[in-house]
Amino acid sequence: MAMRCLSITTSLILWATLSTVNAQETAKAIADYCRFVPEVTTGAPTSARAASSFGLCLGFIMGVTDGYVIGSIKSGSTALPWCLNGQQATREQQAAIWVKWMDKTPQRWHEPASITFVAAMREAFPCRN
Repeated sequence: MAMRCLSITTSLILWATLSTVNAQETAKAIADYCRFVPEVTTGAPTSARAASSFGLCLGFIMGVTDGYVIGSIKSGSTALPWCLNGQQATREQQAAIWVKWMDKTPQRWHEPASITFVAAMREAFPCRN
C-alpha cells in the first residue's frame, strides 16, 4: 500500500511538473481521465498513466466542489448545486456517476468539464423542494 501511494504521489508530481490543464478543458477529455479510477482503486498494481489520470480526475472533482463551496460562502447561498440529502458519495463514486452520465450524453462532450460534472451531480442527487 505504501508503495502504491508513493507511485501515485510520484506520478502526480511528475504530471504537475510536465503539464498544465486548461481550465476550460472539454468534458470528454477530463472524463476520460476518470475512466482510470476503478483500475487504481482495486488495490492491484497500476500504471503511471492510470495513477496520474486518477489524480487529475479526483483533483478536478475536488476543485469543482471546493469552488462551489467557496463561492457559496462568499454569496451566502447553499453550498452545492446538488443535494446528497443525507447520502454519502465518495469522490470515486462521483467520478463513476459522471463517466456514466457522459457516456449517455455525447452531445455535451465539447462543453467545459465543470458544467457537465455539475449537471451529472444534479441529476444523480436532485435537491428536494
